[in-house]
Amino acid sequence: MPTGRRTFAIAAAAAAAVGSTSRSADASLTLNLDFSGFGTGVPTSSLAGGGSPQAVVQAAADYWTTAFAASTRSITQTLQVVWGPQTSTTAATGGTSWFVSPPDYPFTGGSLTFDNDGSTSFFVDPTPYGNTEWSTPNTSSQNLGSGSVNVERRYTGASGTATAPRVDMLSVAIHEIGHSLGLLSTYPRFANARDADGNAADLDTTGPRVAGSQIPVTGGHLDIATASMAPSVTQGERKLLTAADILLLAEVQAFDNVNLNPQPVPEPAGALGAAALAGLLARRRRLPSGR
Repeated sequence: MPTGRRTFAIAAAAAAAVGSTSRSADASLTLNLDFSGFGTGVPTSSLAGGGSPQAVVQAAADYWTTAFAASTRSITQTLQVVWGPQTSTTAATGGTSWFVSPPDYPFTGGSLTFDNDGSTSFFVDPTPYGNTEWSTPNTSSQNLGSGSVNVERRYTGASGTATAPRVDMLSVAIHEIGHSLGLLSTYPRFANARDADGNAADLDTTGPRVAGSQIPVTGGHLDIATASMAPSVTQGERKLLTAADILLLAEVQAFDNVNLNPQPVPEPAGALGAAALAGLLARRRRLPSGR
């Protein structure tokens, strides 16, 4: 993900087809985050704020899962979360996904890679479910063809270690997880939904979601600068999921009963730490590369 004042890119890697996988029997979206490699290559000199990178990525995942918690469609995605060098204007790449062939293109896994070469300084929020480091909430809506749709939940007026030149790690993680869930131009479900009307510049929403909206897209991104899934994030700002982001993924993955204003809450104290320890101790099957 690129960022700006200096703007950093938020990069989407390719999707790749693999063999077969089992599906969860539970309804809604399940994200399993594999942090077993996240303790290697940590760029300690590039992290500010005092929070846990793992907790920030978990909070980002919770925004997405909360948006689709009531959906009757079931999707389970396992993501490896790691550190790795990126370009000088890229805060993270990934959103790589591995999926099974037709008819449904279900996932088998994916990965998120956060920059550790020193070119990105992350703000790692110690309270990622709140936004107290920013003084100014910004919201806006657009008529995308079927009435007003929220296209901005953005925070500015950063203070302390959240200020530029730091990039909000939560914003980056939310964006990259969106790619891993199918907002990739190389993912067949995305391409099929985008091109259904013959126009690759927008994606039309249908029922039972908000029908009739035409969401502008460019590649695997929203062509709306204020949206979370826009191609970049500015240093010192925070972008949370907008209704446009959620409707885009809902159309691609056929989610219903969507929550267009998800507000996740943290797990009880100690729960994340216990999960992290379990992840470090567990032996995990290595997923095939999606590059």
